[in-house]
Amino acid sequence: MPSKKETRPLEPVGKWEATVSLSSKGSNRADMRRKVRTNGIRRIDASDIIADAMNQLRAGFEVRLLDAERKEAIRLYPCLDADYTEMFAAAQTMGDFRHGLKDIGFTMKRSGNYANREEATAARARTKALKVRRQNVTPDTIIVCPKCGTEIRVGKTLV
Repeated sequence: MPSKKETRPLEPVGKWEATVSLSSKGSNRADMRRKVRTNGIRRIDASDIIADAMNQLRAGFEVRLLDAERKEAIRLYPCLDADYTEMFAAAQTMGDFRHGLKDIGFTMKRSGNYANREEATAARARTKALKVRRQNVTPDTIIVCPKCGTEIRVGKTLV
């Protein structure tokens, strides 16, 4: 294990055969899942860095973690949750760190079958069209005739 002052190489140590399972799971999910299946999880002790970063965030600063060449690699910033009720620490990759996997090849599968980029793009376009179509649907207004009790739909059906 290298000492704290020793820098680690930026070159990839190894490569793996990456597989992306394309799916749009869930009835309300129109976005395609693009997460790449990994070989597992590796944990790196960064407790001192994380404690210092949290102190800086709590003091009102955005934090940028630097790589061995002093280039910005990871950005930490305060953000509001979707309900606008509390803040949380958000993260974003940057620069060379963000593009450090671009030389690794991958295969895509959809419903267990191999897919190419065109198929994945077409499937994503279909799910986006479905999402747009769902947003434009208007519920029917039903009124009841006060004299006879007949239910009457007001307006026309949108396709």
